[in-house]
This record gives sequence, structure tokens and C-alpha cells, in this order.
Amino acid sequence: MKLAKKFSLLVALALIVTVGGVYATWNYAQGDVGQAAANLVPKLAGYATTTTKGTIAIDTTGLTIMIDDTNADHNAELVLTGSVNVTFAPSQGADATVVQNGIPMQYQLRILMNDGITEWKYEGADIFTVNEDVVSMGTVKEYTITADALRQKITLGSFKLDTLEDYESFNTVLGRAQIQITVSEVVAP
Repeated sequence: MKLAKKFSLLVALALIVTVGGVYATWNYAQGDVGQAAANLVPKLAGYATTTTKGTIAIDTTGLTIMIDDTNADHNAELVLTGSVNVTFAPSQGADATVVQNGIPMQYQLRILMNDGITEWKYEGADIFTVNEDVVSMGTVKEYTITADALRQKITLGSFKLDTLEDYESFNTVLGRAQIQITVSEVVAP
């Protein structure tokens, strides 16, 4: 039993030394620091092509298309004066050549019927016919379509308006349609 008491005492002392040793250590972080590395991968920001190169504006306020009787014979005559001015305004972010030179543009005329109208005729004859061929304007930022150029593409039918009643009837039919000018960028195929 004495031996068991001594052995128990010895185990208890060993346990105290072991447990006390864990709590009795003073730690100081004094070792050299290792290195760390990370890779930085350069990336290009995304791009958008939803913004247009610019905008095209058509100013028709300087053009007059008049059907007149210039020589008092009651025959309708087409009188075109003035011009149509076209401008291209580049968007921010457009290529330098676009900003400096503009874009290749073209124009086209056509007859645009008002809603529900299927023909633009007076007494069976077309009021106007237009040459719908596309006209190149070149690479420009500004362009003037002259009355002379439009006169080559717009033809008035032959009408004799002898009475006020004829005049009013013709005027009613005249308001059923219009001549539309469309300006667009020439897009390479």
C-alpha cells in the first residue's frame, strides 16, 4: 500500500508538472516571416457596341416644294427652291476618322402614303413619281441636297386645274401622301 501511495503521489506530481507546463510557457513571436505570393491577372474592361457612331439630322425647312401655275394657264407646275441640309454628329467614343471625316452616307426618296391610302392619284394619274435610286453622298459630316438635285428625282404628273372646284379636289388628294427622304450610313456588305 505504501507503494501504491507513492505511485499515486508520483502520478499526481507528473500530472501537475504536465498540466502546469502547458500554462507556464511564455510565447514570443520572434521567428522570421515567410513570404506569400498572389498572381495579378490584367484584364481588359468589357466593351459595348450598342451606342451608335453618331446621329444623322435632316433639315428640310430650307426646301419648298410648290405646285404652282407660274404662267396662268391653269396647268400644274412643280417649283422646287432651296435645299435640304444633312448633318452627321459623331458620338463620344466614335473612331477618330469618324469624328474628323464623318461617315459614308446615301439618300433615297420614296412616296409615303398616309394610313389607309393605297394610291396617290388624281383623275387616274399619279400626282408624283419619284426616282427611288439611292444617291451616294460620299464620306461627309455635312451635305446639301439642292433643289436641282431633287428636281432630277421628282416628277409631277400633268394636271389642268381649270376651275376652283378642280383646284380644291386636287388639293384634297395632294394631302393623302408625301415624299419621304431617307438618309443612311452606307454599310459595307
